[in-house]
Formats: sequence, structure tokens, C-alpha cells
Amino acid sequence: EEPPAGPPLNFTILDMTSHTFTVTWSPPDPFLHYGVIISYNLTCEEVEGGHIPLSYPRMFTGPPISSVIVDNLRPFTDYKCSLIAINSAGNSEPTTDTSITDEDAPESYPRDFMITAIELRSLTFLWKPVDKRLQNGLIINYTIICNSSSILSMEISPDVLIEDSNGVYNYTIFGFTPATVYMCSIYANTSVGAGPEISAIGITLEEIISTTSTSSVSIVTTSMTSTATQGTSNIGLIIGLSLLSCILCVVLTCVIVIISILIYKRRRKSKHDDMSNDAIQTKNIYSPPCEIMKH
Repeated sequence: EEPPAGPPLNFTILDMTSHTFTVTWSPPDPFLHYGVIISYNLTCEEVEGGHIPLSYPRMFTGPPISSVIVDNLRPFTDYKCSLIAINSAGNSEPTTDTSITDEDAPESYPRDFMITAIELRSLTFLWKPVDKRLQNGLIINYTIICNSSSILSMEISPDVLIEDSNGVYNYTIFGFTPATVYMCSIYANTSVGAGPEISAIGITLEEIISTTSTSSVSIVTTSMTSTATQGTSNIGLIIGLSLLSCILCVVLTCVIVIISILIYKRRRKSKHDDMSNDAIQTKNIYSPPCEIMKH
């Protein structure tokens, strides 16, 4: 007796799901059995990485069988299966087939999720993709939702994301309320469903409010409009202070002149009174009394 000269026939993988598939086959050509086929040996492994599912390789003995369900498989993964026929003398050549399991929802969340570049009305989010072995399919988008509000949710396609040299995604969302605490979560989606989420906390900046010279209220931002308004207000204040200084100088000068004139007039009057008194005293000394003139 010799080993089978031909492999099993019509070996096919079908009925794929995300975690199982079915393999079917027919016995080798009867003219190439070279004895009774007593068993089949089935081996399945991942094409990339060579990981072998639990319980494989697997030997099938007993009554003739032509199909088996292979389980414990990973979603969205390429598998290669081989089957050999065995008689009492040895093994046949293997027959093989390959297939890929169906997609499933991601098993894990995006990695290293954080909120940075916090602004008045926007938040910037950073994260790394879900680990490749845990994606379970093609990631069609990432969903970010803040404070459990559908208004503040965003589905982001990987096509629009910017990925840096460290594999970190960067995305900014606008429309937030200033000075507000936000609990934001992110999860990845395949065509089958959503994966688990991870959260981070961000707080938007507070508005700074100021009043202009016309009593109108304006929001202080870094825009050119608010800068121009502030500059105009400063110029008006400088001009007003200058005019007030000039008026005060004129008034002070007038007061000094008036006081000087009053002092001058008072001194002149005092000098005139002194001269009149001296003249009267001189006349009394040099004029003889009336009685002496008569004698």
C-alpha cells in the first residue's frame, strides 16, 4: 500500500462570517487512493502573521465527512486552509484555499485621545487610530460627540484627517460655547457598527467684554475690527486730556494776571498816601504861627 497519490478534490471555503467559515471537499480520485482513506487533516492559519486559530490543525476521523465549520477566527482577516487525505501508508499532497472573514465592529477605541489648542469657540482633538488587529474592518469614520449632544457631534472620514509622522490624527471642531466644560468622546466605525469609546475633558476660553466710548459692548477677540476700535478709543482719550490741559493753563494764567494787577494798584495807592502825609508835615514846620505875624 502507498500513500494517496492525489489530494482531496473541490476544496472550498464558503459561508464566511466575522468569526467562522465552512470548508467543504470531496475525497481524492478513487484511482489514486491506494488504500482506504481513514482521516483528513485540516490546518488553517492567518496569511499575515501565521496565527493559527484555537484547536487547529485538526484531524477528522471516523465516518467519511465532506465539510466542517472553522471557528475562533478574527474578523476581516485573510486565512489560508490546507487539507490532506491520509491512509494507512501516509499522507496525500495538500489542497489549499484562501478567504477573508467578514467585517465586525471595532474591538477597541482610538488610542491616546486628548483635547488641545483650546479656543473661545473651538476645540482641537488628537488621537491615534485603533490598533490594526482590533479594527475588525475598514474604518469608515470616527465619531466625536461632546456633552451627549447631537448638535456637537461630528462624523469624520479618515480621508480628511491629517496624520503626522507619529501617526497622530488632528482635527478641529467649531461651534462651542465660550467658558464651558465639555466631556467629549470618540469611537471608530466600520460598516458593521461602532466600537467602544474613550473620553476626554476640555474647557473653552472665557469671553472678555469691554465698553467703547459710545457705550456699545464689544467682544474682545484677536480680530482686526476689535483692534481698530480699541485704537480709536485710545486716540480720543488722549485728545480729550490734551484739550483739558490747555484750558486749565489758560485759566491759571488769567488768574495770575488779575492778581498781579490788583497787587500793583494796591502798592501804588499806598505810595500816594505816604507822599501826601509828608507834604502836610513840611508845611507845618516852616509856616509861623498867626500870633507872631501880627506883632
